[in-house]
Amino acid sequence: MTLTSSATVTLSNPIAGGNYGLSIEQGGTGGYGITWSGVLWANATPPSLSGAVSAVDFVSLVYNGSNYLGTYGNNFA
Repeated sequence: MTLTSSATVTLSNPIAGGNYGLSIEQGGTGGYGITWSGVLWANATPPSLSGAVSAVDFVSLVYNGSNYLGTYGNNFA
């Protein structure tokens, strides 16, 4: 997904054991963020996205039957 403004992500209809990946690129002028709904993050820390224009971050989610569990990597560009 390419961000051209800050966004809120709400996930629905998961499959238990499902793995989901999102590649997030900063578009426009960069510096955009995402508010995540219903995700438990490693170390209780949601991603702080790379802010540079064209920067790419990756979010990985697993649904364990009750919760989405999330990890992320920054600045692939």
